[in-house]
Amino acid sequence: MTSQRQPTGPAYPWEARFVANMQRLREARSMTQTDLARALKAEGLPYYQQTIQRIESGERPVRLNEAHVIARFFEVDMETMAESLLATGHEVLWTMDRVSSYATQVAMDAIEAYEAWLERVASFAASLMDLIDREQVNTFADLSPGGQVGLAFCRHVLSSSEILRQGHESLLKTFGDDSSETREDKWEFALPDDQVLHDIEEYQRRFDCPELTAMSSRSVVSLLVHLRVELDRASNSSTEAE
Repeated sequence: MTSQRQPTGPAYPWEARFVANMQRLREARSMTQTDLARALKAEGLPYYQQTIQRIESGERPVRLNEAHVIARFFEVDMETMAESLLATGHEVLWTMDRVSSYATQVAMDAIEAYEAWLERVASFAASLMDLIDREQVNTFADLSPGGQVGLAFCRHVLSSSEILRQGHESLLKTFGDDSSETREDKWEFALPDDQVLHDIEEYQRRFDCPELTAMSSRSVVSLLVHLRVELDRASNSSTEAE
């Protein structure tokens, strides 16, 4: 006797819409199937991860009493769950909350990345300032190519730092907690104010001139290429002199 294969998928249109909304709401809350199963078990349903997986894949039907519990858990009425595939206000609210929460995480990660960047800036600045101090000149034109390009590169460092600060502050101002009244509380994740940037600004003022401004208008890649060419030229000249 040949056994007939059982059909898969929800038996009724309302069930298909209910399951689709259930999955969308679960994902909007960043819940795994296991998370949802545990939450529904606390509501009285004997659910496991496999139960949720089978329901979402259409292998297991949703019983009416279960549907009411699931709808109540997601704070959505049964009619909306069963008859609409449109995004609900609850889904919009939860996804907005996810964006806001992630913005805070981005702000925290940005601090760590910014501090690592400042460490590299400090290393570069130390090398540049040592070179300039050893050359003992007072004008930009008298600096070596390394000193000139380095100062031009400093303009990019300072402008990039300001852009990062403005972006970070805007992120916190937009998504931060408005419940705190003081600026110190609201900007809990403020970027560090490093002395090396002030030192760079001082050297910029010391050698400020139209030539420095013109060179600073070139891209970082262009500056790197220019310095490599100048260093190779100086090396070749030194070799020929020998």
